Amino acid sequence: MATQGKSIQAQASPVALLSRREQISILSRSDIFRLKPEEWSKVSARLMELEEIYPSEIRFSEDYKKEEMTREGSIALLARADGKIIGEAYGSPLSSLRDEELAEDNEELAAFKQMFKRYVQTEPSVFYLMAYDVDPEYRERGTGTALSIALMRGAAQAGFSIFASHSKEPTSANIARRLGGKAIFSYPDWYGTKSTYTLVEARIS
Repeated sequence: MATQGKSIQAQASPVALLSRREQISILSRSDIFRLKPEEWSKVSARLMELEEIYPSEIRFSEDYKKEEMTREGSIALLARADGKIIGEAYGSPLSSLRDEELAEDNEELAAFKQMFKRYVQTEPSVFYLMAYDVDPEYRERGTGTALSIALMRGAAQAGFSIFASHSKEPTSANIARRLGGKAIFSYPDWYGTKSTYTLVEARIS
């Protein structure tokens, strides 16, 4: 389970930030589109294949994934190459997740309760990245970075000023840092995955 995270003292990013020009270049080389709720049935089988990429401890059921990707206010982006979907990134306004994440007095939700406590004053302005991954055969091509850039821009255009995510170290977390994210809390064994995840936040407007 993910218990209370260890606070990380503010420090300089260990990776170089991507310039706006570099971000535009990365986006131009990627085929990314937004999933419409009515299109779920057309892509659900492939999206559940991508779900197998995640450790079994944190995989979503099809019903839960559909709910998260199509809920009101959510932004779900898909990356495409060679005629198939190769990656995904989706999230929702943090305020839309509060009731379900805090509904139970459950120690397994400690990481999320810690996050909500941090953003108690700014919650309406926070967009939370729920999940993000790329087919292993298509990694190291900039697809993950492109998805992150596009989702952050989409959240900014929707009026959000903070982009937050629990990102896996060092891969996803370093992408978030390259896009201006700062590490806030560290979780050394995220929900039994034996992997360290970090709450990273970025100002997007």
